[in-house]
Amino acid sequence: MRARLEEGYPDFAIFYTAGRIVRSGAGTHLYDSRLQFEIQRQFAPLVDIRQGPLPFNHLPFEAVIFLPFAYLSYLRAYLVWICINLLILVLVIALMRASLPRLFEEYPWYLWIFGCLGFFPIFIALIQGQDVILLLLFYALAFTALRDDREFAAGCWLALGLVKPQLVLPAIFVLLLQKRKRIGLGFLSVAALLAVVSVAVVGWRAFLKYPAYVWSLELSLGRAAIAPSVMPNIRGLVCDLSQQSAGKFVLIIAIALSLLGLIFAAAGWNRTELPNAPNLRFSLVIIATILASYHAYVYDLSLLIFPILWISEYVAANDLRGSNRTTLLGPVLILFCSPFYLLLLLRIDHFSAMALVLALWFFVIIYEIRRGVRVPLAQGA
Repeated sequence: MRARLEEGYPDFAIFYTAGRIVRSGAGTHLYDSRLQFEIQRQFAPLVDIRQGPLPFNHLPFEAVIFLPFAYLSYLRAYLVWICINLLILVLVIALMRASLPRLFEEYPWYLWIFGCLGFFPIFIALIQGQDVILLLLFYALAFTALRDDREFAAGCWLALGLVKPQLVLPAIFVLLLQKRKRIGLGFLSVAALLAVVSVAVVGWRAFLKYPAYVWSLELSLGRAAIAPSVMPNIRGLVCDLSQQSAGKFVLIIAIALSLLGLIFAAAGWNRTELPNAPNLRFSLVIIATILASYHAYVYDLSLLIFPILWISEYVAANDLRGSNRTTLLGPVLILFCSPFYLLLLLRIDHFSAMALVLALWFFVIIYEIRRGVRVPLAQGA
């Protein structure tokens, strides 16, 4: 892979392109496909699989994050970004330590770092130079704030997660269903600030046209850069089962099933009498968010490192045995089986089937919550 990485094949090319455009003072043309392709041909002329640009479809404020990288050569910028992501992983594990007392008591912290690197989606995210590792940090900070009852701060951190809005907005929806208004207030405050930054980068006209730009990419499948069949979410599953890549039918069914899943996740949050309930509740939110995301790829499953660790802590702390242990940890074993990813991605070319694993895990967790400590009717009265 080394030669392909040096030639500019990884997805990091889109972020580097955005940084180069902003550096050149052409921010108002950030979403100009011809300009994107022209710049990508400058630093990655040997990439022969692209007949057009690998489109930068993220919000404008994210281009500012990658502005400093534009002052480096592509390869150096790519390597620096990987090093930063590795440091972020260490920080994420450190933030998670408080919610994983049993696991960290039994095993040293550095083994969890290696465990993260052994998780296929995180490894691919690093190789591709994706920004989902950054999203891991914002989620870790948000859930740490929630555990400390700092809801406004949690909303602020989740707003920074708008680097990937499709992987944050469903979680915000679930939390708002819980009538956590301070989370919504914090989210809107930082989101407004990011909107101001975005306008400063691309101008009002381009900013207002951004939703239409993203939707046009989805409808055209990103000029072959977007493939629903490899999306491990409800959209990918519906597209595969209906054998349609787009259309009103796919949109309506995907939205309906996504909303249903988010409502189930919100309902599961209400059961607070279960020991270690926060671990299960947060796991539900993450899994429901990925299933409901309209746009997701294998590296976006990096977020599953949270439910993997939380569920493992729950099983260990409650000393579960038998079928309960098997059903909760079975999906974890599947998710850590790298050959299974390669089979779905390269041989079968239907990675959307991974959504079935996530859906099964989702309902197993809901069952575990409902199976938990039950309050007798007399006590409830």
